[in-house]
Amino acid sequence: MGFDDTYWQYKGLVEFMSDNPGMYTLDNQRTELHKELEKHFEGKEAELKEVLHNLERDMQPSDLTWAVNNIDKFREDAKREGRHYAP
Repeated sequence: MGFDDTYWQYKGLVEFMSDNPGMYTLDNQRTELHKELEKHFEGKEAELKEVLHNLERDMQPSDLTWAVNNIDKFREDAKREGRHYAP
């Protein structure tokens, strides 16, 4: 499975879990998808985790890549926009 497919599966699963509390049985699947995404960001696992914890609904795979590689700017944008941000 390619990066984009993995991202969309991860994002869809997280949004579904967020919209349907109590679906924690899907957490193992989310963890596996997270591990697959980590393969694309070797050495930046902490940044990836931070971005994934702060995904916006309209983020595309390219936005994820940009945010991981520009974590300080991603943080600044969230603060400037007044978004909830989980460090």
